[in-house]
Order: sequence, then structure tokens, then C-alpha cells
Amino acid sequence: MPPGRIMSDKIILLTGASGFIGRHVVTPLLERGYTIHAITHTKQPSKEVIWHNADLLNAKEHRQIIEKIHPHSLLHLAWYVEHGKFWNAPENVLWQDASIDLFSYAKTVGVKRLVSIGTCAEYDWNRKDTTPFKESDPCLPHTLYGKAKLSVFESLKSTYTNFAWGRIFHLFGKREHTDRLVSSVIHALKNDQPAKCTSGKQVQDFMDVQDVGAAIAALLDSEVTGPVNIASGKGTSVAEMALMIGRLMQKENLVQLNALPDRPDTPAYIVADIERLKREVRFTPSFSLEERLAQLIIPGSELVV
Repeated sequence: MPPGRIMSDKIILLTGASGFIGRHVVTPLLERGYTIHAITHTKQPSKEVIWHNADLLNAKEHRQIIEKIHPHSLLHLAWYVEHGKFWNAPENVLWQDASIDLFSYAKTVGVKRLVSIGTCAEYDWNRKDTTPFKESDPCLPHTLYGKAKLSVFESLKSTYTNFAWGRIFHLFGKREHTDRLVSSVIHALKNDQPAKCTSGKQVQDFMDVQDVGAAIAALLDSEVTGPVNIASGKGTSVAEMALMIGRLMQKENLVQLNALPDRPDTPAYIVADIERLKREVRFTPSFSLEERLAQLIIPGSELVV
């Protein structure tokens, strides 16, 4: 940092600010008093953010932005997440390498606080028991996405002391892709069409993206380090989720379970232990699962990207 330059502890560099999660992190950060600089390659949806155009996969470009801003904190959300393609896409390796370089250079220029997001796919999905996943549980990812995220985490763990890693579980919410579970069921029922589902036996941990965004902001604003599960801590089967939407829309009869085959690679039970999130980050969602679903169903909701 140039001599005499003062680094405010409320200046943050945010990547992925225009994405599904990122757009829901901006407001909670602003409410906490942060000045947000964001890197974008295309979109600039918020006028309250200072935007910088750069390609994060280009090391020279993202280094120049860090050097220009000298943020106190770096919150890295950007990744390749094309629905239906990202699990084993080769782009995961590109984002893995770019993320490690981003963090390494941030440390070099004196960024004090670093937060990034991982995934529940880092854990061993093939285990047989049905107890919530703890941050201390062994990681054994079975997808390239999970492996790449874990590789970034391991790199951070060995080189950076003041960092936190939010492991995201199952998301739903405003502006999500139409092929995701919640949006696909809502859209089908709104059009009085059958909502075709699998058996729905899989138990997952669902959390509205607005609450995920608020949790990430709280994590950044805390002194918590290491991995933290960001989830509801409650298990809900896919069938329960679909039928809950049906009841809220008074069209439960149109929800068709067992209309689609179960995917053989879908884990049976993925629920988070959220003690660190509650006790250390001191975060709990503002609304229940049913309340968040009801908010999506009301007329005028922006559900689709």
C-alpha cells in the first residue's frame, strides 16, 4: 500500500455480485456500513456498488483491481455455476486456479479479511448415516465441482489465517433458474400443469437465498474463521418441499410424485449442523421455510433469472 494511505476496515472487494447469491449479499453488506467495490464482466445491477470491469479468470486483470482498491476485505462468490452443467464441468479447474491466485495476491498486498464460499458437495455424500454434517466431518467430494472447491479451501487453510469458508447447502429463491426444484414446481402449478417429480425421498437442507446472503454478510462481519455451514439445519424431503408448494398454491393435486425416475447419483441425506452459524456467527434466518416459499408464490415475485 502506498505510504500514508489509510485502509478502511469497511472497504470490501466483492466478486460475483450480480449472481444468484451475490445480488442478495449486497444489501446486507450496505446495511452493515460497507463500501462495496465489485468486479463484473457484464452486469451492473446495483447503483449502490462501485463497479470494476475485469475478467476474474485473467490473473493480470484481477490483480490490477486489487492493487487499485486495496480493500480491507475480499468476499469471493464468483464461480462457474451453469445449471445442469457445473457439477463436472472443466471450468471448475479454471475457477479453482483463478481463485487461488486471487487469494494469494490479496494476501501479498495486505488484504486483512477473506471470506469465500464452498459447498456441501465437499462432504462425503456416500456415507450411510443420517446425522447432520459438521464442519469437522471428513471431506470426500465425488464431483469435480466439490473437488475444486475443496482444493481452494485447503490452499486457504494452509496460507491464510483470517479467512472464513461458508459451505452452502441447497438454495432456492427469487430469480433462480426455472429448472431448479422450487421454481419448476411453482411455474408448473401457476400454469395449471402437473408438477412432475421423482419419488422425493431425498432429504435436503433448503435455505432461501436471501437468508444465505444475509448469513454470508454476517460471516464476513464477524471474527469467525475456518469452515462454517450456511444452511437451515433442518431436513426436508424433496417430496415434502413439492407438496408444501402445492398446499400453499391450493393445487396439491397437481404435484405428481414418482413421475420421474430417481437419479442414482443423488445422495439420500444432506443436512447441515449449524451450531457454528448460530453460536459464533450469531445468525438465524428471519423467516421460516414455509414463509419464504409463500413470498415466492405471491403475484409479482421475481423468480426467474
